[in-house]
Amino acid sequence: MTKYLYIFILAILISSCSLESSYFGEGYELSENPEYGENIVVNKVDTSFFHTWGNGKMTLQKGVLVIFHHPQNKIDSSFIWEGAIVIPSFIAEVKFDSLFVIVHQKPLDEIWGEYFTDNNNVYRRSNKPNKLTLAIKKLKESKINHYWIIRKKTDDIYGPLNWDEYIQKREEIGVPKGLLLKEK
Repeated sequence: MTKYLYIFILAILISSCSLESSYFGEGYELSENPEYGENIVVNKVDTSFFHTWGNGKMTLQKGVLVIFHHPQNKIDSSFIWEGAIVIPSFIAEVKFDSLFVIVHQKPLDEIWGEYFTDNNNVYRRSNKPNKLTLAIKKLKESKINHYWIIRKKTDDIYGPLNWDEYIQKREEIGVPKGLLLKEK
């Protein structure tokens, strides 16, 4: 019962957000996760490599090389498998054009903290309905906001950024003035 209550409340939260589309071009799209919102994933393949698993077995994996630009000039170059998450839940707002995707995220791990379990399943966070209600209230009322910019053509992802960093990075990389997120 609690699971269905959460899914219903989450559906209301999601429908109140301004997510315009589920596909943003160049392989970036929303991927629904019925347990706790939506993630932004990359669903394209432009390269492949052999991955060695823990048991020593090697398999050919297909995906894309994504460059994450974090604050303080920290850069991580990562091979992301097709369908892998590049920005996790909770996605509050997304805007995009032919060159960029800009994202407002409310990071569940930071907001919910103690409510997380190893499986990241909201309805498993507690078997007590009052804790689930509190977790949803924390999400809605949280002042923790992250902002992300995806440069689609080059697979550069900037974030997580605070509002000031986001505004500065927009100007630095030339995000059009008409492509805006609401300040939270």
